[in-house]
Amino acid sequence: SLPITCRVDAVESLGDAAYLYGEANCAEEGLIVRIPPLQRMDRHVPVHLGAAPENCHLFVASGEAVPRLVDLAVAA
Repeated sequence: SLPITCRVDAVESLGDAAYLYGEANCAEEGLIVRIPPLQRMDRHVPVHLGAAPENCHLFVASGEAVPRLVDLAVAA
């Protein structure tokens, strides 16, 4: 997967998970990324993100999920 550079706006810790809210050129409406629960991220600092396609859940502005087109057997 290609890395995405994202500027951290906030991190929300929810016990067993945490969510990074940020801005990136590739996401006009911003990004929400699930990260390890104890991972520290400083606000307004750029970070490089990456994920395997089979772990991504993408949505259009209306909230509808983008269909997955990745063959999970090939992506593994």
